[in-house]
Amino acid sequence: MIFGLVLVFVSIIIVMEWRIKWLFWIGTILMFCRRIYFPFIGEIEPSTIVLCVAALLMIHSVTEILLVRYYLQLFVLVFGIFNAYALGNQGNETFTWSMAIMIVFIFSALAEIFIKSETDLDWLSTAFIIISFVITFTGILGYIGLADGSIILADNSSGTADDYSVYSRTYGIAYNNTVLGYAPISLIFLSEKKWSKVMKIIILFSIAGAVLISLKRLAYLSLLFSAIYILIRDKSRVKLLPFLAGSLVIAFGTYLYGHLILGRFEGIRDVFLGNESPDVNRTSIIAYAWQSIRQHPIAGSGAGYLIFVHNGYLEMVGNLGVMALVILIPWLYKPFAALVGEADSHQKNWAMSCLIYLSTIFLLEAALNRYELMWIFGLLNAGLLRSIKIHDSGKYHIIKWKKEKLAYQ
Repeated sequence: MIFGLVLVFVSIIIVMEWRIKWLFWIGTILMFCRRIYFPFIGEIEPSTIVLCVAALLMIHSVTEILLVRYYLQLFVLVFGIFNAYALGNQGNETFTWSMAIMIVFIFSALAEIFIKSETDLDWLSTAFIIISFVITFTGILGYIGLADGSIILADNSSGTADDYSVYSRTYGIAYNNTVLGYAPISLIFLSEKKWSKVMKIIILFSIAGAVLISLKRLAYLSLLFSAIYILIRDKSRVKLLPFLAGSLVIAFGTYLYGHLILGRFEGIRDVFLGNESPDVNRTSIIAYAWQSIRQHPIAGSGAGYLIFVHNGYLEMVGNLGVMALVILIPWLYKPFAALVGEADSHQKNWAMSCLIYLSTIFLLEAALNRYELMWIFGLLNAGLLRSIKIHDSGKYHIIKWKKEKLAYQ
């Protein structure tokens, strides 16, 4: 009887696999959603629930991929959890912090199952653009008071920038304004979409406009790096209209908020000059992270011991020790190798997206403590890995065809 039930369950999963694929895409699109409160459950992120359900429904395939592709990384995470208990540093954050890293590997495993072609990769980049457009458009609506968001409000009357948050249940923008840091990266993919000019300009205005009014420093850096890459990549085919539209948004925003933008970067200058930083809490946590690394350089202080360190690299090394490099090196090496190697343009786009994320959000924010940010990195990292696989597979078939042709001749 048990065998029969198992057989029925497996049969249902096989029949339903195409629906699980749609579950994967729905979970991906829902990455723009904020945490939603449910009675008796608490706050949950829809994308986390949906993608984890998809992973559970494909548990055999996901587990196999995780154990084959990421066994060293999983060992480091498990060791970090045991180390936290051994040092007495365990807490509620031990597993939630580890899960933030697992998110990247889970999404990569799901992508390996469901993304098999260039068409699927195109859908993934389209999903990323949709996510970025929704959070920026609803962010602008929130800024002018029509909806909510978490946006840094530029107060021109006092000449200062104040954190301003309004929450409602009308729109689905993620309530953390850090999400605006990854939105500009989507412009790398937008510029290569064969969509109408009007649609592209609307999305461009939404993303660039939201970034400007956010006064978010890492969002400015992300926009700058993305724009430089696009200009270098498309130097021989830069479209005049989108270029003028983007320049207009930036010029208008700089005119209105130029003094506030400069004020946001003065804190960074003060840090380098040795003056008191306005971000005292952040710098004190970073200093504590360095102290923790000096105390436990090899194995770290345990998973989840350090949290909300506004530097993902320090936080990982502080918690996992030098063993964190087992996770960090592939994250950095693979996009860098793809960018400087003989990869196609699509592969380079995914590689540059990963590098911009790792040099802005992951470097300057507490990304490891926000699932919504780690899901996005999971998306970008998976896009790169699948692009490499699909590109190499295509190359292999071309070489094989040429050899067979020569042998026939």
